[in-house]
Amino acid sequence: MALLGNDERMSAGRAHEIGFVSEVVPRDRLWPRAQDIAQRIARHPTVAVQQTVRAIWESLDSTRTQALRTGLLYVQVATPPGTSRTQPATRGGYEVR
Repeated sequence: MALLGNDERMSAGRAHEIGFVSEVVPRDRLWPRAQDIAQRIARHPTVAVQQTVRAIWESLDSTRTQALRTGLLYVQVATPPGTSRTQPATRGGYEVR
């Protein structure tokens, strides 16, 4: 992709086959599916989502091993001992759904 630039396009099916994307949906289902995914993310604890994004960005400049270690560290920081990793996020005392 870096060498060919815009000279070669990849179909959605091919992108899915090689793991470039995790899901392919028809155009008319795109926005509803994106909304569903966004709502699922919003239900997770805010700190966990923030740390995940941070780990992804930092991993881009790391070796695979270091990136995995960094990701695990952020998970541990975002999940103090004694807390559930499945607790819903709250905003101002209200559960986010």
